Amino acid sequence: MRVLVLLASLLLLVACSGHPDPAPTAPTPRHYGGKTLRGGFKSLSSASTSAPTPASSSSGCASASEQKSIPTFDYYGLHERIDSLLSVGDRDGAVALLKLQVNVNNSIDELGRRTVQLAHLLSLQGQDEKAQAQLDAFLVYKPLLLHWLDSAEALERHWRPLAPDTLSLHPVTKQIANLMATRADYPTIRSWTDSLRGLPITDSLRKWSVAQDSIALARSRAKVSALEAEIYRLVLEDGAFAKATSMVEYLRGLPAEMVGTIAPDSLLAWIASTSKSEASAADPGYWKAHDPLKSLTEARALKDTGKIDQAKGILRKLLQTSLRKEARAELSALGEVYCEKKRQVALEKYSRSRKSKSAEDALGQLDLAIQTLDACLEEFPETAQRTKVLQNKDLLQQEKRKWNKSSP
Repeated sequence: MRVLVLLASLLLLVACSGHPDPAPTAPTPRHYGGKTLRGGFKSLSSASTSAPTPASSSSGCASASEQKSIPTFDYYGLHERIDSLLSVGDRDGAVALLKLQVNVNNSIDELGRRTVQLAHLLSLQGQDEKAQAQLDAFLVYKPLLLHWLDSAEALERHWRPLAPDTLSLHPVTKQIANLMATRADYPTIRSWTDSLRGLPITDSLRKWSVAQDSIALARSRAKVSALEAEIYRLVLEDGAFAKATSMVEYLRGLPAEMVGTIAPDSLLAWIASTSKSEASAADPGYWKAHDPLKSLTEARALKDTGKIDQAKGILRKLLQTSLRKEARAELSALGEVYCEKKRQVALEKYSRSRKSKSAEDALGQLDLAIQTLDACLEEFPETAQRTKVLQNKDLLQQEKRKWNKSSP
């Protein structure tokens, strides 16, 4: 009886909830070692937005003022109630409550899409720490999701023989099951599930085939992310540019849904610029008269005293020695300082452009800001700030287009 009362209360709450939910509490920003460009590159628009006023109810539900007295639904209490029902053997009651939570409309795909979208917008506004906090909050789902996907797959395999058309389609379903068990890539599994859906099958088996696609895609995307990380490692730690390039070409040949947000062309351009930068600094004869370990110590001292160009020259030569990893770490720190200063200068130029009264002066300031960011990418193509710099540059170019449209 208490279950029915709880269900009725929830259904009434859902039926009468024509008003938007209150804004979620913003996550606490996390702080990282790298500095963030203060002020960022914000939009010209400074108009504040206000939440829409909810429409009044005319269907017999409570009014807006009355709804304030309706308590928020307690999902933690629901968890406890489900566990309590299961502990006393009330399976029917537990199933009824579980159906309130397990719903196909609760899409993890939509949550992921909106999380990445929010993080991207925050980053474009210069709020990099908040963007990182949003991504971190979502990434905690990864190990949990993989665990439950594997558990669901194991349970599904237990029930698979119960499908009414399993015997007639045994060769196809068995092949798909074998491919899933061996963790085959997404295109291979998709070709078999497409073949299965081309046959006269039941709805349950069709849903099963779609689920296999989703699981295979999630696994393949994880592999692609690991591959991207390996490409960066090969370039930065090993200097294996040819091998990294071949791996990017492999990524280029994968289906778009597997590659996701990875941009093969940008990766190739980054590899080429990094390779060119290292090749221009290579000087085998230099090490006939210099000790790598002493040179590393000298480069660190030069960096600490602000002599960036001299430190960079020695560190780039060290990339050809056994101290490559140490030299790369020092270059990364050097590039962080250098590019942070360049981004600060670009921000100042951008601020001046916004105060300009003529399009000519504004465009001139924006051009100087873009040149400043280009200097960072040219001097340190492998910098960890590359993504931020490119985003800032894109915003500056957008601002230029606005001025060009407004000028006579």
